[in-house]
Amino acid sequence: MTNWKDVNNDQSPSHSFEMEKTLEGVLVAKQENVGPNNSFLFTIEKKGGKKVSVWGSAVLNKLNTLPIGSLVRIEYLGKQKGKRGTEFKNYKIQVDEDTRPVSADEAESIMNSV
Repeated sequence: MTNWKDVNNDQSPSHSFEMEKTLEGVLVAKQENVGPNNSFLFTIEKKGGKKVSVWGSAVLNKLNTLPIGSLVRIEYLGKQKGKRGTEFKNYKIQVDEDTRPVSADEAESIMNSV
């Protein structure tokens, strides 16, 4: 006898930096080789527990150097021209050194106190 189970997409909704320029929260997951471009996909848990996904880029892939549980702030700086003259989306990425890294329970406590 076969026991079938539905497989659900666990990906959180993508964060729109055009609508909300700054994203602050706890880095709760990192995935590699996601989608047709084999990109990084980062999951940030915002205050209140809502999780959002952030697709990697040349700039945002710096998140991969941070441990899970890091409290991060990502600020969209707008489009800029690179050294080769191509346009890219630039971001300022910050990490709170006082809370890095923390467990999932500690992260929730920190986000609720901010």
